Amino acid sequence: MPLLDTFKSFIQSPTESKVKQATSEDETSGATGTLMNEISILTYSPKTVREIIQVIRKRLLLGQNRRNSHRNCIQVMKTLTLVSYLMNNGSNEFIKWLKGNMILIEILENFHIQDVRDERKREEIRKLSRNLLELLQDDGLLEKQRKDVIQFRSSISTPGRKSTDNSHLKLEEVRNELTRQSLEKKPKPATTSTSLDFQRQRTSNTHEYSRFSLDPLVEEDSEDISGAAGGTSRLSFRPKSSNNPFR
Repeated sequence: MPLLDTFKSFIQSPTESKVKQATSEDETSGATGTLMNEISILTYSPKTVREIIQVIRKRLLLGQNRRNSHRNCIQVMKTLTLVSYLMNNGSNEFIKWLKGNMILIEILENFHIQDVRDERKREEIRKLSRNLLELLQDDGLLEKQRKDVIQFRSSISTPGRKSTDNSHLKLEEVRNELTRQSLEKKPKPATTSTSLDFQRQRTSNTHEYSRFSLDPLVEEDSEDISGAAGGTSRLSFRPKSSNNPFR
């Protein structure tokens, strides 16, 4: 590493270092998903988002040249790739800055190259620029794309679920529909009906037992036990004959 680059690495912040690494001129390695995710998280801090914007602005300004070198092609293309990622995952503050500086991307629609061997990169840069401008000029489309990215990341974060599996979204819709129907057709409490059934059962049992009555007692003639006058007599009672099934 040259001495100047070593000196710059000491004075720049960790955030600036991450953005420069993601937009470096090294074409053998691109910005990893982990690195871009770290940068997107840093856009939610007022301090670090300014540092990110500062580096990105300088990178985009490289495309204003009438004859861009191979090095510029690589850095501009990497910068647009990072910007596209931050539009889907970054903060609203970063989106606000980008909308206020669309001129930086509009210039890249007519990106020019110095070497004919970079024609493919030129077309890729122009295509990325047009796609970004389309999103920035359509708030509804941008909001929908950001929501789709959130749902996609939520689906792949669940263990055992494929990234293309949207069954959790369909299940959520079914649950919402069932909840709505249950609220519209909520049955009334059946406390009165239950009470009547219970009273009816008690009344029925009372009538069942009331069918059986006790037989009246009839006094029998006294019997002379001793067989003589003055003897002790005993009274006995016998019930009348009846059809009582309990006898």
